[in-house]
This record gives sequence, structure tokens and C-alpha cells, in this order.
Amino acid sequence: MENAGVAALWNRHSVVRRTGGEPLVIAGLADDTTGEPDFTAALDSAPDGANTIVISHSPDPFAEMPRGPALMIAGHGHCGQVTIPFVGRPILPLRNRNYGCGLIEERGERMYVTAGIGTSILPVRFLNPPEIVLITLRSANSAPN
Repeated sequence: MENAGVAALWNRHSVVRRTGGEPLVIAGLADDTTGEPDFTAALDSAPDGANTIVISHSPDPFAEMPRGPALMIAGHGHCGQVTIPFVGRPILPLRNRNYGCGLIEERGERMYVTAGIGTSILPVRFLNPPEIVLITLRSANSAPN
């Protein structure tokens, strides 16, 4: 991907600057199954006080996210793919099962874990429909419309 000009954010960040607007930091973490997620490296030399979004394949690193980023976005578990009424999600490939799906707020920090549109291992979904998430970004300094 990098040879094609795509920035791989493996414990790195990129700064998006809009004309007349505040910088937006997009920080990516290494995958926790094939690498070591490192928030310090991912945010190193990012503009102080910039609005920051962290992207991670797995939601598990959220437990170590430092104060500051506005949001972390993750996936990995496809929300378990299968939910059994009164039982829950029997298979959820995460260390922290509380990070299974949806908006998580912890320690004053926020993370959204998406179900995604695909499946993993078995092509089955039950009571966990695929989703495409649309997130509207607004500066922390602007009032909502």
C-alpha cells in the first residue's frame, strides 16, 4: 500500500489541515495480534491540543489509551457475528468482552466499535447485522448545528 502512495499508520499519525481550520490528527495503531500497539509512538510530535482520532483494528488497546484523543475507532470482532437471546455473544475474539460493539465510554474517553460489513471464519451473522458507520466530525470548539 505504501508503494502506491497510501500512508500506513502503523503506530504513526497523519495531520489533516483544512484551509482556515484546525488540524485533525489521525493516529493509527499497530495490530495487537501481529504487532505492538504504541500510543506514544502513534502520537509522537502530533500538534498539541489538536483534535485527534485513533484508529485500531482491535478495540483491546483502548484500555491503555491516554487522555486527549477525541475518539478511538475499532472493529475486529464483528460484534461477535452471532448473538443468542438471553445468552449474549458466545464468540467474541477480544480480551475485554466489554469492548464488543457500539459506543464505549470509559475513563472519560470514547471508542466506537463497528460490526463492519464482513464476517470472519464462518460466513454467519445472527442478530448482529453488518453496518457501515457514518461519523460526523465537529471541532470541540464549535457548537453543533
